[in-house]
Amino acid sequence: SLITSYYGEERIVFNNYSIHEAWDFACPSLTPVYSIGEGIVKTVRFNQNSNITDTSNGAGNYIEILYNIDDVEYLVIYAHLYPNSSKVKEGDKVSSWQQIAGVGTTGYSTGDHLHFQVSVDGRNIDGLNLVDFTL
Repeated sequence: SLITSYYGEERIVFNNYSIHEAWDFACPSLTPVYSIGEGIVKTVRFNQNSNITDTSNGAGNYIEILYNIDDVEYLVIYAHLYPNSSKVKEGDKVSSWQQIAGVGTTGYSTGDHLHFQVSVDGRNIDGLNLVDFTL
């Protein structure tokens, strides 16, 4: 995958200026999306049935997972997921490297990519250090 937008980046998407509070990883549609650790699935919202941009649908299809790491509670949003690709449901316990869905371009998205957003106490943080890139 290729990082196409980094945390804290100032950018213009669809003529709208914003500061990106997440990481975007571009990859082909249906590329597996894996959980970054052991957690509990909080939200599974798949309200888009076509893998197309819909600028009125924000994060598009997404999954939120709560992780407790060293007594800190992190909420991770995996967004713009491929229609009907969810492999989890709300309340599920997930393990590290468990596939949860597939990459898509649903919602406010300019192409197939994973939007990876991490927050603590409702504030977005740069959560890239939570990702294990070693395989």
